[in-house]
Amino acid sequence: MIPNREQRKLCMLCQEASVEEFLDLGQTALANQFLRADEINSSEPKYPLRVGFCHACHHVQLTDSVPPGEMFDHYLYISSASDTLKNHLWDVSDLLVRRYDLGAEDLVVDIGCNDGTLLKGFQRHGVRLLGVDPAQNLAAFTDGSGIDRYTQLFTAARAKEVVGKWGHASLITATNTFPHIQNLGDFIEGIKTALKPGGVFVIEMHYLLDMIEQVAFDTIYHEHVSYWALGPMKRLFEKHGMSVVDAERVPLHHGQLRVHVQRQGEGAVQPGVEKILEAEKAA
Repeated sequence: MIPNREQRKLCMLCQEASVEEFLDLGQTALANQFLRADEINSSEPKYPLRVGFCHACHHVQLTDSVPPGEMFDHYLYISSASDTLKNHLWDVSDLLVRRYDLGAEDLVVDIGCNDGTLLKGFQRHGVRLLGVDPAQNLAAFTDGSGIDRYTQLFTAARAKEVVGKWGHASLITATNTFPHIQNLGDFIEGIKTALKPGGVFVIEMHYLLDMIEQVAFDTIYHEHVSYWALGPMKRLFEKHGMSVVDAERVPLHHGQLRVHVQRQGEGAVQPGVEKILEAEKAA
């Protein structure tokens, strides 16, 4: 059974018709949607799983899109299931609070907050908190915790609702969420709307160079519409008036990339950015 899906004609980053498919993993069911014993003989939705490379901007991406609601409105993976991931996310919260000198007046927004594991790390530092996530079934994980939650997919329009209710954010995080974003321009405009002047957007995601070096094909599934290298990401943010101000490789999962982004002119670019760009060129 192949339900509705969209085959992308243009690159999702640069909008050029320059995407060449290089890997076809066939018709594949959605990740994490395991069947019960009584469902084994029933029909299960399957979607094409094909990966392409854009010759114009070098972005690696899926060439077919699944509607986000089918993947994220009811989400089964939770961050706290892994002690390694929980410890990592709490370390991230400590690092970012120190680096950006966050205090009681600062709002931290986590997009794709899942069960609130990262936000609970930030909660130890007394900052204001908001989780944004469309998964209705995960909302209960932060009930009664003192963490506010906005149960919607983050978009430019909804960023205005967030600002109207909670104000502008000093820090926005997205850990293992940025590869899910299908409408990149709209998402980044939402980030610009939600950040206060001088605010920072920090992303962590699987890293294309590590995937290639480790032949980590199991990182490819429908949620991950993008497979990010820093070069294409830098071009994307610059197109929207933002700058990558720092980047580093992180030894988590198959290897991840952590990137700090601010509006152009608001932050000094650190040496780590050029170091990673040079490594990508060398590879």
